[in-house]
Parts: sequence; structure tokens; C-alpha cells
Amino acid sequence: MALKHRRQKKEPATTTSEKEHTTSHSLLLGALGVVCIIFAVCVLQIYDRGGAFKECTSITRDDHYTIGGYKYKQVQRIACQKNAINATELFENNVPIVVVGTEALEWPAAQWSPKSLAERFLSLKDIVSVEQSTDNTTVADSLMGSKSYFIHWDKEKPILRDAGKEDLQQPHKTVQVTASSFLKAMVADDVGNSHNVTYFSANLNSRSHTSSFLEALRKDIGSISSLLYSNTRKQNEEKVFLWAGTKGATACMHFDTSHNAYHQIYGQKRFVLKPPTDIPSLQFFPVVHPSDRQLHIPWVPDGSDDNTMIVDLSPGETLFLPAHWLHQVIALTSSISVNVWSLSNAGHIMEDIMSNPLQGLGYKHDWPTDKLLLVLQHFLPALIKIALQHTTDSKTFILNLLEHKYTAQTSNHDFNTGILGWMDYKSEEQSTPFPCSVSRGRGLDEYVKGPALTTGKRFHEIEPIELAVVYLEVFVEVLSEFAVGSRDTARFLRDCL
Repeated sequence: MALKHRRQKKEPATTTSEKEHTTSHSLLLGALGVVCIIFAVCVLQIYDRGGAFKECTSITRDDHYTIGGYKYKQVQRIACQKNAINATELFENNVPIVVVGTEALEWPAAQWSPKSLAERFLSLKDIVSVEQSTDNTTVADSLMGSKSYFIHWDKEKPILRDAGKEDLQQPHKTVQVTASSFLKAMVADDVGNSHNVTYFSANLNSRSHTSSFLEALRKDIGSISSLLYSNTRKQNEEKVFLWAGTKGATACMHFDTSHNAYHQIYGQKRFVLKPPTDIPSLQFFPVVHPSDRQLHIPWVPDGSDDNTMIVDLSPGETLFLPAHWLHQVIALTSSISVNVWSLSNAGHIMEDIMSNPLQGLGYKHDWPTDKLLLVLQHFLPALIKIALQHTTDSKTFILNLLEHKYTAQTSNHDFNTGILGWMDYKSEEQSTPFPCSVSRGRGLDEYVKGPALTTGKRFHEIEPIELAVVYLEVFVEVLSEFAVGSRDTARFLRDCL
């Protein structure tokens, strides 16, 4: 049962006018734990298995990078014979690794360069949307000097239809150009004549686009079977994306629910990686925000932690990045890359849960708002207790969620200060208590017991429990926003649960 957004009457005391539904998924927090405390052991396990990996040899250049006076762990590299890769095993090791020798080397796309593509599509008039940097998105740090951040912006989020322009603005700008103009800009960047940092990404498998440019590029991508995670639950849909940009283009630190095989075709990119266990210590946008799963502010490493890993990808190398790993990606030169995503087991479980999130509660779209709120006020605390196997009470869970996602940070480079005021559960705008529903009868705890048990046990299938917590946060956020709207989600969580 898909959730259709419910609109409420506005309270006189409230100020802004945002509301809407959100998408179901979000992410993260994977099982690193003991396996990754000693990194060398993790890598040795790959070789000790033999089988698909006995034809691979280590080509790691050094254990550490030294940048800006700080040492960072380096991602391991292996060189493999043809057909020696088992992507599923690589991903399930839950440790990033770079492979030289994947089938991507045989793609016609392996010969791409800005110059060759510019010449090939010289007369093409196809229009593409590219992102350009602004002064607000340019930051300096020890990893690469000055660079321009591009934060993911989901234009399909329903909240964007209701939010005022002054409250919710994309940090960088989107411009329409011909494909040939963009490619010429990349060529100019190669010779040092580029003025704007520009970034372009596209789903090469999208059936909605009619671009002959993208269709031609997709035909240059050969077999991807050895790059896919083989999921035992259901057939994975292939997702092949193109990433191209000029020097300095940087994808903000974020995480995905899919396994990622990222192949570098042209130029160099630097990946700054942090394990899923670091997620709770960082501040991310809420699920209702167009940039959910992204950091509030640019993450600038300072050498103060031992978990950060760095790898520079060169042409012909493929990074196998397991789901839920944090990554920030910097174009060290003009760059062209292609990646293949495969949804993780945890992602598939969450898809199943969100296909009918109110299962067993007898919910109907014509329920009065008070009834839905009353049921959720009993259902969600009961679900949290079961989902977390009684390790954390619901009040503690909700407080951690609010601190993790609904607390504004102060920074000179906050990507979206305007929206955080009405999302910050501690802000003056959120100071008025939410009018929680009051029970007018008995038996609600018993009524929600069965559905809470059924849904809660599904979260037991997501391991480890730290990862289950992350997905549970998403579930609670989505249902809360569905009931009260995005503007009041923080108050509802704070005052009613």
C-alpha cells in the first residue's frame, strides 16, 4: 500500500507553509566492527578463500596517504585476470577495494575522453542539464585546495512543491546547455581555460529520456554482470550512471543503500571514505529534505580520526564500495566515470517493509487525522521496542533521531541554512507544543501489538542492529511526515512519541 500524503488544517500558531510526502528509502550504518579494525586481515581474507580470487594479486602502493601533514589509510588494490572477479564476495567483505582487470576495460567506453566525445558529438543539438558551482559552494581544505561542492538534490521530493523559494533553494545552479557545449567546456578544462566548475550526471538506463546523446553513450557500455551484487531475495535492476565534471567538482559526503561498482574512464578522482560506524557522529539532512543522506555542511578532514580512508582512482580502475559506506568524491582533473549500483539485502528488506508500512492496522485513506495520530502514537513506540529487541527505549531512540537529523549546525558553509530553522526541533519556530491526540478509549496498546510485532521482526532481518537502527529511523520519519506534514515532523516526534 503506497502512502498518499494527508493534508492537515494549519494551526494558527505556525508560521511556514511547507508539507508533503517523501520517498521511502534512506540508508546506512553497516557492519564494520571487528572485521575492519585490522584492515590487513580483511584483505587477506579475500585471497585466502582462493576460488574466484586466486588469480588476483595485491598491487597496493602504500599503507597510508600523507596529505596536509596528516596520514590517512589507503584503500587496498588488487590486479586480477579476466573473469576472476566475484562482485558479490567483494561487497560482502564490507571493505572498499580497488580492482584492476574488470570487464569494464573491454567496454568501447574505455576509450572515452572529453576531446574524443566532443569531436564525436560536435553537431549534436541535444540539451542536457548540468550543475555549476557558486561562491557559496566553494571550500578550501588540505585534500585538494579549493573545490566546489555539489550536493544531491532530489527534485521529485513533494516538499519542493509547497516550500517557499526563500526557504528551500538548491545550493548550486542548474543550467541547460547542449551536450557538445558541455564537452567543449571539459576540453577547455583540460588545457586550463575553464572558468566554471561544472558537473553532469545521468541515468544511462532511464526509459524516460529521449536523448540520442545518452542512448549513444549507453551503447558504449558493455557487459556489467561481473560488477553486480547477486541478491538472493530478488532480481536486481541494473542502474548504470554517468558522472562527468571539470577539475574541483566534488560530491558532498553521503551514503547509499546500494552496492557501488565505480569505474574510472578518464582523469583522476579522489574518494574520501568513512565506515558506516561513523554515521551517528555526523549530522545529516532529514528524510523529508531534498538532500537526505547528505551532510548538512561540507566535511573537511583534519587528521583527527583513524577511520578515514583515501584512494585516488585512475583510468581502468574500479572501486567496489559496499553499501552504507560514507564517501566524498573529488575530481582531481576533468573526469569521466561510470558506476553500476546493486541494491543491498538491507535495501530490499526496507523496500518490502515500505510497500505496506501500516500493515495490519486497518488504515484507510478516509481516516480522520486525529485517529491516525492516535494510532501512530501507540504503534510507533511499540514497534521501536520490538525492532530494537528491547535494547533501547523509544524515548531514547527518538531523542537520538532528533539530535542526529533535526538539529541545525552553524557553519560558514551550511548548504541550506534557510530550511533548517523550521526543521530544528530546538528552534524558536518549533517551540509551540504539538497538539498530540489524546486517547478516548482503551485497548489501543493491544490493537497495535500484532502489527508492531509483525513489522518489528522484519527489522531483525537487517544486520547488524546498528544498521537496523538507521532504517528504523527512516520508517519512523516517513510515517510521521505522512501524518503531520514535513513542517511539523520534528514537533510530532519530540512531543508525541
